[in-house]
Amino acid sequence: MKKILEAAAEVAKSTVLDGNVSAADLRDNKKKVAIGLAKSVAWTFVQNHPLYIAAKLALWGLAALAVLILGLVAYFMVF
Repeated sequence: MKKILEAAAEVAKSTVLDGNVSAADLRDNKKKVAIGLAKSVAWTFVQNHPLYIAAKLALWGLAALAVLILGLVAYFMVF
C-alpha cells in the first residue's frame, strides 16, 4: 500500500513538473486541478490492484481463445 501511495505522489509530482498544471491553474481552478489529481491517484490504485491485473489477464486469455476458435473454424471451413 505504501508503494502505491508513493506511485500516486509521483504521478501528481510529474504532472506538475511536466507543466500540465500551471500556477494560474492552481490559483484559478483549484477544484479542477484537485479533481484531476484525484482521478489520476484513483486510476493508479486501480491499475495496481490484483483483481484488475487478474481481470486484464483473463480478458487477454479470452481474446486469445477467441482467435484460436475462429482460426479453427476458418481452417475446417476451407479444408
